[in-house]
Amino acid sequence: MKILFLTISTFSNFPSYKRATGEGAALASRGNEVYIALEDVPENRRRFEFEAKGCVPIWIRKGNVIAEAFQKLRAIRRIRPDFVYSLSYSFRNLKYFSFLFPRQTKYTCEVCELFSAYRFMWIFREWLLLLECDRIVAASKLLRDVFEMRAGGVHIKRPILYHPYAYPVRNRKIEQFASSIVFMAYMSRGYGCFTIMEAFKMITDEYPDVTLEMIGRGPEFQEMTKWVQSENLGQRIHLRGYVEEEDIDSYFSKAICFVSPLRNAITERARCPSKLFYYIPYNRPIVTCNIGNPPDILGAHGYYYEPESAVDMSRAMRQAIHDSKTFSYPLSVVEGNTWDARAAELEAWLCSE
Repeated sequence: MKILFLTISTFSNFPSYKRATGEGAALASRGNEVYIALEDVPENRRRFEFEAKGCVPIWIRKGNVIAEAFQKLRAIRRIRPDFVYSLSYSFRNLKYFSFLFPRQTKYTCEVCELFSAYRFMWIFREWLLLLECDRIVAASKLLRDVFEMRAGGVHIKRPILYHPYAYPVRNRKIEQFASSIVFMAYMSRGYGCFTIMEAFKMITDEYPDVTLEMIGRGPEFQEMTKWVQSENLGQRIHLRGYVEEEDIDSYFSKAICFVSPLRNAITERARCPSKLFYYIPYNRPIVTCNIGNPPDILGAHGYYYEPESAVDMSRAMRQAIHDSKTFSYPLSVVEGNTWDARAAELEAWLCSE
């Protein structure tokens, strides 16, 4: 099978790159011919070398929408892949241009959020995606159900695969005497950064040796810094900012538990929190909510709290810390959420009629 992933922007600005590089590398290791079209900037060149073993890069010169689309279309005409896998339905990733693909090339698009839930005009874009694409990959069960319902309502037969994110198999150092609660995400109120800090503050006296490591940047980063200072928690809460992929292990290996917050909203139930899969291979408890994808992935092994409740999150943190030394995921959770497992599933689905 020959497949070309279409991406946009940079790794740090486009989290869905993980699908292209992680699953792409796994597909390549299975003997497939894998190409990834990505913007030609230093960050992408460095990250591609680290994360996309066995894949062939198609370097796209940074420019306007039309220039970028033309470069990608030219690559498709030259490579003639069996499948084009777009990680965003946009002009840059050849929305409306699939009629110019080689005859044998099928257009597959991934949906990772239900944008129409908070941007009304996106409903038209999502309908166009359903009409134009030959296949759809849904990162969550809710997204799969929404698009299946829409397709069935107008009698469109469109293969739709529920296909969440995963993690790459590589050697990881795990500290026996862990001492940190770890959270990695885009730092905004919507992603629960302040709820986490408030919950952690409630348990600081009980666990004087435990720190909170917060990895990532975002619009609330400066306000978070001021909050930490005003609460005199500078020695306990560490705002690390952006951390390179190859350096993440040094923080995750010291985790006593991880946090992956969600809100009780349709947008949250529809998305697949990619960081959840970063955490699994470290075999530590994950504090999250019993909505959307986490219960599908973690089942009875998740530490669930009521969404947006710092008090209930602090309870779940206490339980996770208490259980951490004896905690372990079953093999089905660890092996079933690797990119290798996802690649086998995607390969079989794409090659099916």
